[in-house]
Amino acid sequence: MIERDVFKILENELARKPITALVGARQTGKTTSLQYLLKQLETEAVFITFDDNEILKIFNENIGLFIEQYIKPYKYIFIDEFQYAPEGGKKLKLIFDTVWRKMFISGSSKAELAINSLGYLVGRVSIIEMQTVSFEEFVKYKSPQKALLFTKVRSSIDFQQLMPEFVEFMTYGGYPAVITENNFENKKKLLQDIIATYLLREIKDILGYKNSRVFDSVISRLAIQNGKLTNISKLSNDLNINWNLTSEIISVLIKTGIIIEVKPFFSNKAKELIKMPKLYFHDNGFVNSIIKNFGVPDERIDKGEIFESFVLHELINKNHECKYWNRQRSEVDFILEHDSKITAIEVKSKLKRMPVSLKRFLDMYQITKAMVLNENLDNNVVYETTNVQLLHLFNIVNLSKTL
Repeated sequence: MIERDVFKILENELARKPITALVGARQTGKTTSLQYLLKQLETEAVFITFDDNEILKIFNENIGLFIEQYIKPYKYIFIDEFQYAPEGGKKLKLIFDTVWRKMFISGSSKAELAINSLGYLVGRVSIIEMQTVSFEEFVKYKSPQKALLFTKVRSSIDFQQLMPEFVEFMTYGGYPAVITENNFENKKKLLQDIIATYLLREIKDILGYKNSRVFDSVISRLAIQNGKLTNISKLSNDLNINWNLTSEIISVLIKTGIIIEVKPFFSNKAKELIKMPKLYFHDNGFVNSIIKNFGVPDERIDKGEIFESFVLHELINKNHECKYWNRQRSEVDFILEHDSKITAIEVKSKLKRMPVSLKRFLDMYQITKAMVLNENLDNNVVYETTNVQLLHLFNIVNLSKTL
């Protein structure tokens, strides 16, 4: 089993709010994570799934009986696939008006949980978003002795030994079932199955989205332009699909944990809401399966976007909200804001000098910290009043914990 950072987070949740909701895309390891915690609680806990129609029927139609059978006898209750309960939040509120128990719920659709559940549970619930496996988790599973490289900032030379792991990680992605499969052809088949399951169960069955052809067209185009600016009007025109429908599909992809929306950075926050976003897929294996390209990063024309996706994934895994900056053809990949402090992060492959686009950003914004993540330069430079770190790409694993 892959050791996940979320295991410790869930352990800490035992003493927190009455309900913990674990949300995220299918196959990211939510059920495994809940079962890990369940094993430590022995006979005090029960694990049920609303994938079981009989249990779901009792919950929906006879909440009193459900409380007698699955709530009162236990101290801890785990409910998987909670999104299948159309009035789940309302029923949970009723349970807590009747009897107090610590509960963990999980669901693959953040949209469904938000609509049907979380609105009733304000003040009672803490939400944990489950991502695919991080690079550090991947390395700990594949090559435990190499995971020590992430304990501090390292040079490009030190990180060379991690290239085989990086190539596999960025080629086949971070879904646990794909990682634990050793045969590369079987990895590809598993990715196809994950995509098919997502399209069949998440989109059609749960969200009631019936036009699979249109959905397939949008997701395929987004995969081709992964990490680039997304003009919804142009996309809908190119595909001959209504703008509202295209926008709705993108919203579904975001809410179900398949793509990440990176909004532009402006001092005027109102502009961030109306300017074009950049859209990245959460998992690179998912993208590669859609576009049918499992070439290694060094041989790809989209190498830059692959590197950006890697950095974004590591930042998202540590709960950072990322934005991008773009002015007059100058762009900085990621802007982070914490307590009014701004950090600029530029991602490059081979680097000869500090990028001009970053200099232009620093000319406009007086910030104290910036970094350029790359493959070959390790150095610290000062530009105006800003300390700029030129660091190897893999340092983001450690730095994302403290940014």
